[in-house]
Formats: sequence, structure tokens, C-alpha cells
Amino acid sequence: MTKEPVNFYIDGYNLYRGIKESPTLYPYYLWLNLSELCTNLVDKKDEVVKTIRYFTAFPLRDTPEKGERRLRHETFVNAARAFDCRVEPSLGEMKKVTRQCEAINGCGLQFEKTVEKQTDVALGSTMVADIYSGQCRHVYVITGDSDVVPALRLVRLYKEHYVRIRFWFPPNRDGHTDEIKSNCDSWNTLDETTIMLRQLPLDVNTPSGGILSKPFRWRTPPRANT
Repeated sequence: MTKEPVNFYIDGYNLYRGIKESPTLYPYYLWLNLSELCTNLVDKKDEVVKTIRYFTAFPLRDTPEKGERRLRHETFVNAARAFDCRVEPSLGEMKKVTRQCEAINGCGLQFEKTVEKQTDVALGSTMVADIYSGQCRHVYVITGDSDVVPALRLVRLYKEHYVRIRFWFPPNRDGHTDEIKSNCDSWNTLDETTIMLRQLPLDVNTPSGGILSKPFRWRTPPRANT
């Protein structure tokens, strides 16, 4: 029996933030094997992963610490792609914006904040385009961000065939998601064990013969002698 090809759409920043809020996972399990993760989530009897679209943005280099964070992130994205060519990164950008303190009895002062731009829109629009162009019939989405809801509603208007939408919320990202739950066919939350078990090798070979190594900052500390 021919298996149904499915696409994954991953909000990289939302997934990162979910992992970061877990003392168990952060930072040692950021070296995530996107290929194995997605393969583990599909119905293996009836489905096969076709494309894994990973949407993210690299940190700015305006401080030495952010420069190091950017290098680690670039290394991870390149390693995920080198490990499995089905992983297709799509890059937004980080921008500095001016905000004003709006807290109750706040000071009202303005401050600069770095925000991620374009990735949410890119995820939603790419998913809609893939479905309307016939690239896939069923999709999996990994995010807890309700900004994707307008795209989900647009998919529901597609009349050529029924599109199944399944959601997996990152750890610590399944709150305030009623809009998502009401616009998809099923939903679940990634548990910490699943994240821990789906990690890239410490060294990933590249097609050009190079090696991409897990950043030292992300490596699991040695166990204490007992």
C-alpha cells in the first residue's frame, strides 16, 4: 500500500523557547534531530515524511554573547540540513523595535527590544501554498503560536480534497491555544522524553566532506562520580 506523503511545518523559535523553559532540556537538548523527531510523530503504517520546513531567524551580532548564540544556531540549522536533505530551513530576521512600558503604574519609558520577524507569516503562507499547489494533502505543524490560525482557516476553505491538520505543541507551549485546537484535526504536546531521545550525533558529516559538531555550550555535563 502506498503511504501518504506529509509535510511538517516547524516554528523553530517557538520550539526553542519551549525547550529553554525546561530546566531538564535546556541547553543540553537543543541539538535536535528534526528528521527523527518528525518520523516518530507520523502514523508509520499510512504516512511518510516528505518535507520538513523549519522556520527560524538568527540572532543579531550586536554583542559578543549574541554573536556566539548566532554561531551555535547557524551550526545547528546547517547540521539538521546536512543530516537529512528533507529539512528545508526558511529564514526570517531579528529586528530591534522600540517599545513603551505599559504596565499598570508603569514608568512609560521607551526601550529597545529584539523581536523575530516574518517567520510566522512565512510558515502560514508556505503551508497554504504547498497545499493549494498539490505538494501535500496532510500536514503536521509544530508550534504553540496562534498567529498561524488565519492560515489554518484558509486551508479549511480548500475544496479539492480534505486536508488533515495535526498539531504538536512544543514543551511549555500548549497554553492559550484554544483557537488552534478548534482549527485542527488533532493536537498533542511534545514531552521531554521525546525531545531527549531525538538528538543528532555529536558530529554530523556535511556533503562537502566537513564536520559540524554540537556546540560545547550545549553538551551534556559529565555525571558526578558516585
